[in-house]
Amino acid sequence: MPDRTSDRLLQLAPFVTIGLVVAGLIANLAGGPRPGPALSLPTALAYALLAILWHQDLTRPAHRRHPRLTLILAPAIAALCLLTLADRWTGILGGTLDAAVRTAELGQFGLNGHVSSKSLLFIAACALALLGTRRNRPLASLFVLALLAICNVAVVDLAMAGALWDRELSVWSTLAAFTLTLAATLRLRERSLFSPLFLPGPAGMALRLMAGLSLVMPMLAGWIYAYLMAPKPQEVDLIAKLLGGLGWVMFQMTFLLGLIIARQLRKTEATAQRDPLTGLLNRAGIAAAVRGVKADVAGVLMTEVDGFAGLNDALGNPRGETLLRDIAAAIRAEMPEDDAIIGRLWNDEFLIVVPNLVLPQLEQRAEALRQAVARLPPLATGEGLHHPRLTVGCATYIPSRMSFNALLNDADSALHWVTTARRDWFTEAEATDQAPPASPPEDASAVPAAAARAR
Repeated sequence: MPDRTSDRLLQLAPFVTIGLVVAGLIANLAGGPRPGPALSLPTALAYALLAILWHQDLTRPAHRRHPRLTLILAPAIAALCLLTLADRWTGILGGTLDAAVRTAELGQFGLNGHVSSKSLLFIAACALALLGTRRNRPLASLFVLALLAICNVAVVDLAMAGALWDRELSVWSTLAAFTLTLAATLRLRERSLFSPLFLPGPAGMALRLMAGLSLVMPMLAGWIYAYLMAPKPQEVDLIAKLLGGLGWVMFQMTFLLGLIIARQLRKTEATAQRDPLTGLLNRAGIAAAVRGVKADVAGVLMTEVDGFAGLNDALGNPRGETLLRDIAAAIRAEMPEDDAIIGRLWNDEFLIVVPNLVLPQLEQRAEALRQAVARLPPLATGEGLHHPRLTVGCATYIPSRMSFNALLNDADSALHWVTTARRDWFTEAEATDQAPPASPPEDASAVPAAAARAR
């Protein structure tokens, strides 16, 4: 699913939830003072509050009050729901809390005060998932898995009832539950258990189809079984839990398969984007990495090995490849930043992109690269010893304004200017058969437009 589509769905989820809550309460009022199918008033209020928290967390993520509000309200909602559920099941408070909830009966207004066990579990898990989406994504993923399990069982339970008409969990409550679960899944789409569902291409489409079927098929199976076999009421709940649990297991198997596929795709992509000789990024890998740069500006260093074509002929291909590997290792050693993009464009040309690196640091890095290559051991050729030298051109990359091709054009222009300006100096140094200093004199007035932008 494209990020743009999933972002739109994520933005719509809170409004859809509020709409379902309103529709459920209107349906209750239209139904008159009789017990369910009803969206209970406490459940409706809890769903509405969760939806508001989702919306605030999405629209104002940097606002200080909202993380604090989420941190306070989400555990409070979860604690109250779990305490009510514990009192209902174990009587830890003598049943007083459960009795208080049940006495909040507003049937004379067409509103039911009863809160089902499934609703309580869902509200608690959803509140904790909301709290974890920003602070602890692995923990939030576990709570969303719990939401999926509860939703699976609830939907199959409704289907087994024959007409989505169950007193314990109304159709409006179930739809609101699924909407908020979808919102939580979309929020956790990156670097989480759910990331395989958002893979691009046919693999991602197949995984999303399998995940959808794992949720729908148990419900259809339950409805068909209820329609054909007409099970007894005491059997319905057991069969619903079995089929709902089966759907949840199918969903987890989809995740497991997705993680395996995603891992293999990452390995294949990493191999396709690496230069087999040096281990650096190749042109495709550099382009992909540059597209992901988040900085406002980045420094660009484009290098080439002086006279490599003739040197490779004199040394032979094996020794020439060894020299390229040594130079790549030297470049990598001089670029300690974790976010630096280092790649081999073609043959003896290397490209380095470092976010937030500008002059004079850029020139200092260029000088450090030249010094590092100059320190490599000299190579014995038929004409004597040859000292490896590196020419470096500097440019600036602005992600918001420049394409990858524009970056290459500017870097290549800067490298071409440096190569032309130093050619006579290199020729004179080679004539003396001595290793030249790493940084030859430069004429700043001769810097072309591309290099001027870098300086």
